[in-house]
Amino acid sequence: MRYSQSFQIAAPIEAVWAVLSDVENYPDWGPTFERIDFPGEKTLAKGLRAKLWVKGAPAAKWIVTQYSEGSQFAWESNVRGVHSFANHVIEPSSGGTKLTLSIEYSGFMSKLFAPMLGKISDRNLGLEGNGLKACVEEPVII
Repeated sequence: MRYSQSFQIAAPIEAVWAVLSDVENYPDWGPTFERIDFPGEKTLAKGLRAKLWVKGAPAAKWIVTQYSEGSQFAWESNVRGVHSFANHVIEPSSGGTKLTLSIEYSGFMSKLFAPMLGKISDRNLGLEGNGLKACVEEPVII
């Protein structure tokens, strides 16, 4: 099962990447992120490990398995018989940046949890994409 949503962001790709790659501060703009803990390094790179508390899902340990500076990262998790692969891709587009968030589920329990996973994924992808969009596009008032 795969769920995906794309967002057009009126900001340069560098500005979007600066927020997307700052994983430690996801709870500041992402309403689905309740908490993030790191057992070690906090810099986004291949091998980064984090424990995430996301609304509607059990706490999970994630590891970054794919990383391309300035354009993409993916992380994976295994919880209760469900393997999750979440991908984050940004690319230049007319008027700014296109953000695509996706999550894929596999594993023996993914079919059993399919209705719940679909509902939570659609909601969370929308909240995360729109949260990042608002964070990057929001003007800073001095």
